[in-house]
Amino acid sequence: MKPSYKSLEKFLKATPQHVQKITLSFEQVEMIVGAPLPTSHLAHRQWWENQADIARRPQARAWTNAGFQVDKVNQAKTNGWVRFRRLPNSLLTS
Repeated sequence: MKPSYKSLEKFLKATPQHVQKITLSFEQVEMIVGAPLPTSHLAHRQWWENQADIARRPQARAWTNAGFQVDKVNQAKTNGWVRFRRLPNSLLTS
């Protein structure tokens, strides 16, 4: 099953405005998107990179559209996690 990154976008958009950073385990991200993440999320740091061109990067589009960017990632096979940081001047509402 292909992950639905729209679910991640909705989750992050629902994060209260006062929350500036949110850390999720890879397991939590998989629960949110409803499917396993591709293996590249562990093997390639680029999978988590914030990019200006998000047209072909549905995962990056999700967090960017929600007003976040990846702040830090731990790509450990077990207990891996990602920390999102709210973009400055984000005008999104919860």
